[in-house]
Amino acid sequence: MQKIEQILLLLLCILLCACHSSKRMNTKFNYFQKGLDSSRLISFKPLIIQPNDNLSIYVSSNTINQEQAVIFNVFNNGGNTLTNGTNQTATPTSGYLVDQNGYIRFPMLGMVKAAGLTRTEFSDYLQEQLSSKALVMEPIVQVRFLQIKINVLGEVKSPGTKIFTSDRITIIDALGAAGDLSDMGRRDNIKLIREEQGDQKVYTVNLLDAGFMSQEGYQLQQNDIVYVYANNTKLKEIKYNPNVSRDLGVTTSILSTLSFVVSLFILFKN
Repeated sequence: MQKIEQILLLLLCILLCACHSSKRMNTKFNYFQKGLDSSRLISFKPLIIQPNDNLSIYVSSNTINQEQAVIFNVFNNGGNTLTNGTNQTATPTSGYLVDQNGYIRFPMLGMVKAAGLTRTEFSDYLQEQLSSKALVMEPIVQVRFLQIKINVLGEVKSPGTKIFTSDRITIIDALGAAGDLSDMGRRDNIKLIREEQGDQKVYTVNLLDAGFMSQEGYQLQQNDIVYVYANNTKLKEIKYNPNVSRDLGVTTSILSTLSFVVSLFILFKN
């Protein structure tokens, strides 16, 4: 009888250990676990205008006569832009659409090459053209992006296409617009997929180490894809076998019953 007691107690210990190990803490959950104790230079590069970009171009004059600039602003509509990537049902914006060849059709100037330039470079070029052709006296040209699209997929709370108007977008901005990572997302293996001049480049971002803020992939560009991989817990759920769960439930019930019997036996024996 003593040997039976020992076997039952051993099975009970195994059950308790299994339950304890299943509740083991995930140490890869919190962001910025290292790297915050050091200073680093974070530099942002101006975005390059690309085909299919939608631009707002506002022309004014540094003179009292603003009527000369009105014709250049008829395509702008600054009231319907999306700013935080969370509202995908807003009214579509107007503006100057860069075609597949990198050109926009601008009043009085015709087809103008925009792709390949930064906002500042394109603004300076338009100012020079308007001034040299005497279309606007002392022109002031402001160029900005109307809709920069970033696709956030995988284990985030709100996946999908996020829209931004600022050309200073970070991967933190994109993940924030997607509602942050879900509990099933890997913080140490986020992929940034980017197309540059016909070539595909992939960068890995590790949110556990704050050093990623000074690495390539921290600043985002138009049409970037941010993909958050699933952690081991999610992968195990995908491979979930209901028969295994049923068998485990039966085994647990049996062990619970045995532990109860052992407890009663020891109680009455004493």
